[in-house]
Amino acid sequence: MREQLIHDAKAAAREIAATEGLDGLTLAEVARRVGVSSPALYRYFGGRPGLIRALWAASASARSRASAKARWSRCAA
Repeated sequence: MREQLIHDAKAAAREIAATEGLDGLTLAEVARRVGVSSPALYRYFGGRPGLIRALWAASASARSRASAKARWSRCAA
């Protein structure tokens, strides 16, 4: 359940950030969309800055994986 909550919270946060920008990103809105209380998100992210760091880390990891896949494709060709 913990992993699902974190995944859902990051997905909701990405959606909010994409439509409203980081200024519109609040833990209260993420919590509302996920169906949990704000304190539940504080427990996992430590606050809004922690949630933004988690989004950044996930994005950086995805970019790194895509870059590695592209490099591997060129080498294997």
